[in-house]
Amino acid sequence: MCKNNQFTKDNLTSWNLFRKNYEQNDIQKIIIWNYSDIKINNKTLYYKNWHEKGILYLEHLFDFRHGKFYSFDNMQYLYQIPNCQYLKYLQLVNSIPKAIQT
Repeated sequence: MCKNNQFTKDNLTSWNLFRKNYEQNDIQKIIIWNYSDIKINNKTLYYKNWHEKGILYLEHLFDFRHGKFYSFDNMQYLYQIPNCQYLKYLQLVNSIPKAIQT
């Protein structure tokens, strides 16, 4: 697709260079919802009730100090997420590529 379209090729190349040069603070500010690299069944995610609770960025899910996701218990404490949304939590954290987490 990009072989014959120089504009698209240049844009993709620039985007990849930009993403590789992220600092940790930039990674923390990746917006979770409708982000093209965070998908389930090839569809981006949006949990309206989580968004309304203030969960917007990767930093709201991932503890960069310890290099791991907050546990569901921690998420419940921080954002008052009900027990019945445990599967949503698992889907979301498992859909985030390892390259973004580091």
